[in-house]
Amino acid sequence: HASPHSRAKFATLPLMSSPVDRVLAADMSTFRKNVLLCCASVPRGKITTYGAIAKHIGSCARAVGQALKNNPFAPDVPCHRVVRSDLTIGGFAGFTDLESAKLKRKIALLNEEGVPYRTNGTIAADKTKVFVFTEFPSTIAA
Repeated sequence: HASPHSRAKFATLPLMSSPVDRVLAADMSTFRKNVLLCCASVPRGKITTYGAIAKHIGSCARAVGQALKNNPFAPDVPCHRVVRSDLTIGGFAGFTDLESAKLKRKIALLNEEGVPYRTNGTIAADKTKVFVFTEFPSTIAA
């Protein structure tokens, strides 16, 4: 989640009605905004993949993961809903060890939202939980 430094940076933004408004107003690259806008569009109870976001915005999965590593808007922009293409848990806040408190928190958040993940980081449901980007007008032109 956000460091005290980044929280202070964004605390000066005016209160806005939605996480999308906050992302759009943030001082960050267009690429990072687009990644966060994709995350913001994934509904509760669904997941997407780093690869799906990358394909949608014309990038690569690793770059998406790096952009999400320090999400200053979590949990309002739900980066915990982004997993690996094989539907294993992936990373969270820069951590990839399943024994870390961060990854355990990601699994707990997903389980609370109705996306059943096992403690070993594998999904316990079928691919109907995967959100598909079919139409997404909120990306920003570079």
